[in-house]
Amino acid sequence: MGGAENSGDQPGRDHDWAMGETEWAAPPPEHDGPDRRGTISAFLVGALAGLVALGVVWAITVTLTDTDAAPDGVATTAVTSTPTTGTEPSLETEAPTPTPTDRCRQAAAGLAAPLRVAVPALDQWEVHVGAMNKLVLGAITLDQAAKFWEQSKVGAKRNLARFDSASKQAPAAVVCPSSPGALTQASAELRSCTRHVAQERRALEAARTAIGTWKRHVRDMAMLEMGHLSPADATQMWLANWQRGVRELKAYRSADRAVNRSGSC
Repeated sequence: MGGAENSGDQPGRDHDWAMGETEWAAPPPEHDGPDRRGTISAFLVGALAGLVALGVVWAITVTLTDTDAAPDGVATTAVTSTPTTGTEPSLETEAPTPTPTDRCRQAAAGLAAPLRVAVPALDQWEVHVGAMNKLVLGAITLDQAAKFWEQSKVGAKRNLARFDSASKQAPAAVVCPSSPGALTQASAELRSCTRHVAQERRALEAARTAIGTWKRHVRDMAMLEMGHLSPADATQMWLANWQRGVRELKAYRSADRAVNRSGSC
């Protein structure tokens, strides 16, 4: 930085120094005649006229291009006329109307979400019921069954709550043909997706039924632990829920296999 300032390579400093020597140095008296003063005056007048002309051109240009420079605070923009055909084109593009296949795909996705969330809760319920099945058959001892029951209770309330939330978000009215056989003129893709959605509906209803029984049993176990339910009443309710759970889980597993065998979307 210091060497550059002392070297003479900076145009600004050389120009200032030159102007100081030529413009402000007093001319010799013998050359300050009338002709020289007239020449200088003519040069200054011409330079001033040129600057005024450049200023006018600049002002006009700014006025035409700068919207903030319009009078009365009104923004001015260049207006170009275009031929009209009677109606102006719309800037908004309309969304295409969903096809029946598109609607069935949306329905399949909406039903698949709660079915996925139902799996952990139903797996726990199956372990709980299965331990009772093995105990009755003598395949395991009471202590072993108790360990299975305690294991299946871990996180049960959380899994049940997740299914409740996902189930409420499932589409209440599935916009998809409910009878695949009625689609005689439909494409193979639409018929396949319709069969898949129909099986998902059945599986979700079976899952809701089975999970409802599991939820009641989880509540009964909590009431028993808090002393709000007697052991005799708890046992009676458990036997009823166990037998109901066996039937409902069987129905759910059958519906779930049907979903896997059905067509896809």
